[in-house]
Amino acid sequence: MKLRTLSAATAAAVLTTTLGVAALRPAAPQMGMPATEQHELLKRFVGDWKFTLQMPDTGMGAMVLEGTETTTMMGELWVRGEVDCDVMGTPFRGLGVTGYDSEKQKYVSYWFDVFTDRCSVAEGEWHADEEHLVMDSEPKPDMQGRTGVERSIITFPDESSMHVDTTWIYGDGAEQPGMTFRYTRRP
Repeated sequence: MKLRTLSAATAAAVLTTTLGVAALRPAAPQMGMPATEQHELLKRFVGDWKFTLQMPDTGMGAMVLEGTETTTMMGELWVRGEVDCDVMGTPFRGLGVTGYDSEKQKYVSYWFDVFTDRCSVAEGEWHADEEHLVMDSEPKPDMQGRTGVERSIITFPDESSMHVDTTWIYGDGAEQPGMTFRYTRRP
């Protein structure tokens, strides 16, 4: 069998025709929901962070811990953060997933860690006038066994830092300061 070679002109004509037909095909439809301006806010969480965590005295004495968190986007709608630190000689790992639920019109967050078999769920809103995100957990027990809502106020003082301050709010209206996180971006 004899192979024929195409001239440069014939090859160019075939390529041009092929590309022309491909250009006439309709664009593939966008899969999934488009990101909203609320989803854009999630990009502030993205990065490699180191943090200092101050825990109030809950009967075991106040503690200061240091750790790291790596947060990445999952598509355009969610962020996923992995936390690593050491708690009194025990390795601690946690995973948080946060997004904006367009149906609820709220930010939602899900937290899992190696110290408990419960998923902690929180919802909240961005307060543009004060430049912070307020997230309230579902009622859950604190470290002393009292049931309350853990409120987290998350601020971004600048592009390389994030602050998270928590307060426990109980059914009787009593409040107790919770954990304080100070994050800085790792180089």
